[in-house]
Amino acid sequence: MNLTHVKHLITAKQASTPQRLLKTLGLTLVILVAALALHAFSGDASLANTLRTFSFAFLVVATIELGSHTFNEYKQKNEAYRWIMIPASQLEKWFSSFFTSFLIVPVVFIAVFITATLIANVLLLVMGVGTSVELLNPFSHSVWSLIKGFWLIHPLFFFAAIYFKKQPILKVTGAIALVVITWALYSLMLVNLMFSDVMMEAQNSLMVVTPEAVAQLFGFLIIDEHGVQFVSNAFTKTLFYTVFLGYFAFFWGLSFLRFKEMEL
Repeated sequence: MNLTHVKHLITAKQASTPQRLLKTLGLTLVILVAALALHAFSGDASLANTLRTFSFAFLVVATIELGSHTFNEYKQKNEAYRWIMIPASQLEKWFSSFFTSFLIVPVVFIAVFITATLIANVLLLVMGVGTSVELLNPFSHSVWSLIKGFWLIHPLFFFAAIYFKKQPILKVTGAIALVVITWALYSLMLVNLMFSDVMMEAQNSLMVVTPEAVAQLFGFLIIDEHGVQFVSNAFTKTLFYTVFLGYFAFFWGLSFLRFKEMEL
C-alpha cells in the first residue's frame, strides 16, 4: 500500500466537493459559537458544560460524516466509475476512507471546537459580558475518553456506511436495537433454563440460593451482588479481549470485502 496514493485520494475526495466541506465546517462553527455563547449568557460557562456541548456536537458530526459522506462517492452512479478507474489499489481506496473517518474527522472537529470557544470568548468580550467560556484541553482525559468512544462505534458504523446505500445510521441503529432486545430475551430464557433446578431446590428446602451453591453446580461461574462472573480471571480477560479485538477485525474486514464487491 502506497501512502502517497492514500494521501492523494483523500485530497481528491475533499477537493471534489469543496462547497460541502466549507459549508459543513462553517455551519458547525456557527452552531458551536452560538451554543457556547448562549450558555455563557445564561451564566453556565463551566468546563463541564463545555464538555457536554462538545460531546453532543461531536456525536452529531461523527454520525453525519459516517452516515452521509463516507464512501458516498462510490454510491453515486454518475461519479462511481471515476473513482473506480483511479489507478490505485482497492486497499488504498478503502484505507483513504478509513483514515479520514477514523482520525481526520475527530482531529478536525476538535480544532473547529477550540476555534469556536475562542470566537465565543471574543464575542462575549466585545459585548461586555462578564463570563467567558472555558477553553477545551484537547489532551484532557475527557476528550480522550470521548474519542475512544467514537472509535468503539466506528467499525459498526463504518461497515454500515459501505453496506447500506441510504440511511445507514438509522438502519444499523434499528438492527442494534433488535439484537439487544433479542439477546435480552434469550438471556432470560437461558438463565431460567440453567438455574431453574437450583431455584426449585431452594423453594423446596425453604433456603436462599447462595453463590456457593451455584458455584458447586456450575464450577465456572460465581453469582454475587455484582452479577454473573467467571471463576477464572484469566479466562474472563481472554474472552473479553478475544471478543473485543474480534469485533474490530470482523466489521472492518467485512467493510473491506464489501468495498471489493462494490468495485467489481
